[in-house]
Amino acid sequence: MPGRDNRYVPDVTVTPDVPGVVLSARTLAMEARAAVTVVAALRDRGVSIRDIVVVAPDIARYERQLRRAAVRHELVPTLWTQLELAATEPYRLCAAVCAVLDADGDAPVSIETVCAPLEHGWVPPSSASTATTEAAEWGVDTATLRRVRAAAPATEQSRAAWAAWLRDTAAASGLAPYAAWLTTPPAVPTPAAITDVLGGLVDRYDAVRLPEIRADDTPALLETERAVRAVVRLEELLERVAGKYGEWTATGRAPASWATVGRLCESLATQRPGRREHGNARALDIIEASDTWARSDPYVVAVGLTDGVWPSRPASPLPPAARHAVLAGTDGLAALAPRLRWRGYHAADAFADTMAAATQGLVLTHHTETQAGAPAAPSPFLAATTFDSVAPAAVRGLLAKPRSIPPALTAVFPADSASSSNSPE
Repeated sequence: MPGRDNRYVPDVTVTPDVPGVVLSARTLAMEARAAVTVVAALRDRGVSIRDIVVVAPDIARYERQLRRAAVRHELVPTLWTQLELAATEPYRLCAAVCAVLDADGDAPVSIETVCAPLEHGWVPPSSASTATTEAAEWGVDTATLRRVRAAAPATEQSRAAWAAWLRDTAAASGLAPYAAWLTTPPAVPTPAAITDVLGGLVDRYDAVRLPEIRADDTPALLETERAVRAVVRLEELLERVAGKYGEWTATGRAPASWATVGRLCESLATQRPGRREHGNARALDIIEASDTWARSDPYVVAVGLTDGVWPSRPASPLPPAARHAVLAGTDGLAALAPRLRWRGYHAADAFADTMAAATQGLVLTHHTETQAGAPAAPSPFLAATTFDSVAPAAVRGLLAKPRSIPPALTAVFPADSASSSNSPE
């Protein structure tokens, strides 16, 4: 009963004072393509990419489709999201090295643990004067690691025993620098050793691995940007880890070990920073609606104006009749009712901020079918606007080749673009 649920959706009272249009697409993927096509059309008409922002109520829901559509139009998308550092290769490299270094003395360790640093981009340590030749020529491919794992003994061995095995086995040909490193790292870490060992590891990854990532990347350089952000974050994190490790070991809060270092890295890496991260100042900004407060952008393209998406309607294990009974407060159930209106206020405020951010033009999009193919209603927030609506059939023309710009959308474009109603993609 969507009508009854809308009682908990506050009215949006901000009236946009810029030209606007509502685009209706059949699916979420077509909606994302339509939104980015609008950006491309504005760019083709001379609007700077820095004067356009794409807004989504939840970036995670639209990220893949928006990225694909941006690459299709040769746009570089930058999503203002918090980097999941623990899921990046540089972090996994540091975690893998901590696991290897924690296997001190005769402690047994598996071949998987031994190979993990190589899998995540380990580069041989060397002095500043000799690093360039040895590190630049270093490289371990997946096939080599597969052969090493297949030839390795089934039993766990000490780090020194694995080093000797790597030097002697033909399957590990070329891994002599890694075998040598296995026998030389410090047994007990200190704050200075954390900076030297892990900090040096990240520096070598930056110098050797990043150029390789860039060379293999797509023109949008999305993987390169992610890796650069991870390196910068990791450099900051290791400084904090060294400080915290010194405090914890000095007060007896944790034992002095590389396992403690690894746990500290994990603890700090999984914290969500209190700021948004942005890696490419010349790219198309894609931001969440909650970040539009006090922004001012000439052109705003907002996706997700579908009921159940913006505002969201969380799933419930209760059947509809029970949900409505709780929300109505019948039979003494009022105390169980969630404060849906508070959630609605947040979504309404974000939508009002999104509309207020546009200074020259506003494009709102929604899809008419769910992923399962069921009908999807427009967001009740659209009632706050008097914009013309473009039907899915006309939006398909926007996505076609050559591109057909609907008249209602042309009215949102800069004044000198009025004569350009058709443009190739």
